[in-house]
Amino acid sequence: MYLEGLKPAPKPVHVVVKLADWERDSEAPEGSQTPYGKSLCYEAKIYHHLVGSNIGPHFYGVFNNSGSIALVLEYKGKRLPDFGSLTDDRKQMLFNQACNLHSLGVKHKYLAPRNVLVNKEGDLTIVDFHRSKLGHKCKGSRRCSELKDFAEHLQIVV
Repeated sequence: MYLEGLKPAPKPVHVVVKLADWERDSEAPEGSQTPYGKSLCYEAKIYHHLVGSNIGPHFYGVFNNSGSIALVLEYKGKRLPDFGSLTDDRKQMLFNQACNLHSLGVKHKYLAPRNVLVNKEGDLTIVDFHRSKLGHKCKGSRRCSELKDFAEHLQIVV
């Protein structure tokens, strides 16, 4: 895949492309989207909001061509099998990422192992923001229901 404006990298760039409305009727009204297409565009809005935060994968953009939508993100590894496979330090690092996400006004709404990626170096990345809520006013890790539940799932004390 060629991404315009991307400076040549010293090594290959690995990406993930999430697609929506690819096989949609080409005669559909301009601007109309399926529910999944709307969800993918909303997820792109969250990734765009997170640009520069070091949360989530690098966001290359969302492309809409004749109603077909492609969200392009940096490949950050495979899904985490479970939280129990993490060391206490890794659990705390992941929890800190969730806290940083909240400080940016984003409530994930589904912090589960399937929405965390782990690469060969063991780095963890939170992904899949299609259920997320922008404009979250976090009350802190001891008062925010999502962060309290997440700490409980990670089996850490905050």
